[in-house]
Amino acid sequence: MLNDSISVHNLGILLVEPSAVQQKIMLNQLHGQGVPTLEVAATAEQALEKMQAFVPDLLISSLYLPDGDAPALFARMQDFPQLAGVAKMVVSSEQKKENLEAVRQAGVLALLPKPFDRKDLERALA
Repeated sequence: MLNDSISVHNLGILLVEPSAVQQKIMLNQLHGQGVPTLEVAATAEQALEKMQAFVPDLLISSLYLPDGDAPALFARMQDFPQLAGVAKMVVSSEQKKENLEAVRQAGVLALLPKPFDRKDLERALA
C-alpha cells in the first residue's frame, strides 16, 4: 500500500512509457481505476524534467526506455530529495529473472507483467 491516507481516487501518477499506443492503453486503464491526476513522459529525461514541477505519488514506468531503463531512472531520482520517496511500479513483458531482480532491487512496490488486465492493475495499485 502506498500510504494508508492515499486512495487510488486521489493519486497523482506519472506514467513513463515510450510507446504512444501503450501510453493510451495505460491511461485508459488508469482513468478507469479512477485516477484523477496523470502526467506522461516518454523518456527518463522527460520524466525527471516533469518531476521538477510535479512530484507524483506513484511513478509507473516501462522497464526499458529510449534513454535507459527503470532502475537507472530510479537511481537518478535519488539525487533529488523530493523524489527519493516516490513510490515506483514497473510494467514489463520481461521474463529474464536477472533483469527482473534488478527491478526488485531498485525498490519497486509492484511489478506488473504485460499484458495485464483491469484486475492485475487494481492489485498493483492496492
